[in-house]
Amino acid sequence: PEISSYATRKPEKPVDSDEDVIICPCRQYKDEGMMIQCEKCGIWQHLDCVRPHVDPETLGVYTCDKCSPTEKLCPKTDIPLLPQPEYASQGETHFASLMREDKLHLYVGMTVYVLRAFKDKNNANASAKPKDENIFTGPGGVPHKSISPIKGPSKEAASLAPSNYPTYKTIGASASTADMDIFRVERLWKNESGAMFAFGYHFLRPHETFHEPSRKFFDNEVFRVPLYEVLPLDTIWRECWVLDPITFTKGRPLLAQEEHVYICEYRVDKTARLFHRLAKGKDGICTKWYAFHTFDVKIKCNRTFTPHEVPQDWVKATSNKQNKSKSAKVKKLDSAQPQPQQIQHHSRRDNSSSAICKARKKGALAKVLKTLLSQQNDSSPMDMSHLLAKTHKQEDSNTKSASNSA
Repeated sequence: PEISSYATRKPEKPVDSDEDVIICPCRQYKDEGMMIQCEKCGIWQHLDCVRPHVDPETLGVYTCDKCSPTEKLCPKTDIPLLPQPEYASQGETHFASLMREDKLHLYVGMTVYVLRAFKDKNNANASAKPKDENIFTGPGGVPHKSISPIKGPSKEAASLAPSNYPTYKTIGASASTADMDIFRVERLWKNESGAMFAFGYHFLRPHETFHEPSRKFFDNEVFRVPLYEVLPLDTIWRECWVLDPITFTKGRPLLAQEEHVYICEYRVDKTARLFHRLAKGKDGICTKWYAFHTFDVKIKCNRTFTPHEVPQDWVKATSNKQNKSKSAKVKKLDSAQPQPQQIQHHSRRDNSSSAICKARKKGALAKVLKTLLSQQNDSSPMDMSHLLAKTHKQEDSNTKSASNSA
């Protein structure tokens, strides 16, 4: 099916579905904690998100922000985490969801475009300075500082200089997303002064990794990289969506726009050289009917994109070498395999030689037995050789046939 036909999507409830619908301002489609249901539309929401510090027994009749005329004008989107996480520093407030000044709704688990940091103009003598292992050079030579997800985000946020980063206010509306980083938000918080920050990890595009020039990718493929960073919320441009291949072929999130949807099947190391397949279902995309549009027919996606142009002469040369090597291997195998006539001739020789050898061994054994019999003290031994007469006749006939065939 044509993907462009799914640009505008509306949730369609299955006829035989009795599943509870969870649509909360925090954008987390999880049944966890105390849940509360709207009396009008019947959707479920987290009590800590919509009515924090309120006893559900004294709440009375509850209506969501979409059904309530008063809350519809100013919906609650700044939702703090309850309780606050252990890694929160003094004076910080961590959130599950935040609304920026330009009405961009940010939430934990979303994927966004991030404006790249400015290059350091005074970095001419960078080679003379001591090298920090946590600082890596991103696309275009832009330095990023990778930090531990357990400790360090708060200190790093306090040391960020606003002048080092472009903001959505200073970039025009015609900015290209191809020049932006793709970033997964893991934490959102405000410090004492009210400045907002995001912490998470990056995704790399194919041309930002080290790979063979002939390797092919999906047109919109990205790779998760374990490079964690703290960024001011003003550096976020807009939302994008990163799906695993199974979810990508199955459908799209209701709010997704096709030009901003990406596929992620592999992760790379910090050097962007080693590729490892990711576990399934780790993209955090809810595929239930009220948050996801399922295609009538699964689409097919193939790896046909190569970020580097490989010269045609080099392609022909490598293909010719491969064909030659394959033909040489086939010739060796053919020469190593004997022909049917040769196999039959060798089998006859082997049978005749084995028969002659057996006959010689039998004769030598008979002589030894006769010698032992003559050395016995018994003056009248019993002769039992007539029992072997039949066997001797068969052996003689086998020996004659073998000698004739030879």
